[in-house]
Amino acid sequence: MKRYLLKTDTFCLLSLLLLLMAFALGHEYLNTALRYDRGDLVAGQWWRLITAHIVHVNINHALLNCAGLAIGMLIVGALFSWRQWALSMLFMTLFISAFLFWFSPQVVWYVGFSGVLHGILVLGFLTFIIRGDFVFVLAFIILLGKVIREQMPSFDTLHLHGIIAAPVVVDAHLYGVFAGILCALFFLVKEKRLQHLLAKAGVR
Repeated sequence: MKRYLLKTDTFCLLSLLLLLMAFALGHEYLNTALRYDRGDLVAGQWWRLITAHIVHVNINHALLNCAGLAIGMLIVGALFSWRQWALSMLFMTLFISAFLFWFSPQVVWYVGFSGVLHGILVLGFLTFIIRGDFVFVLAFIILLGKVIREQMPSFDTLHLHGIIAAPVVVDAHLYGVFAGILCALFFLVKEKRLQHLLAKAGVR
């Protein structure tokens, strides 16, 4: 059964990576219709809240995020089932897009998986810490420090322009961190509630 779950999780991760790369290959044709675009969202094109996170500026942009996703899931992927990860990622996409819309009006358009990737890492690191694996405290602090530094006025959002040909939308990373924290709290409450119900039922 465990081997089956491992194969399922691996298949889902590979499918997501292939999906991101497939959309990246067609970025010239797809991005206009799928990216986060403030004006189009106002016009009622709500699908962009989700699809913005699966398209990228170019192949280099997608490769960076796919590499980060693959490495990140190797570290934290076993913490949750693929269904839990899928629902968490869906929540993160909606949360990040909504916060960009409400709190970052200067962001006219956005594409990329990096915001969700930050949320995934935060969810994973915090879950490890909650479960007593304090090695991940350092990883969480480093990630948090990175995101705080990106919010500084002196931070150069064009530092990756030579690779991805676009500025980094650092607010997406910040909102991804918030989304990851909320997901970690949700799973913590859910786990504590389950433990309480089992204890009440006399199950050890």
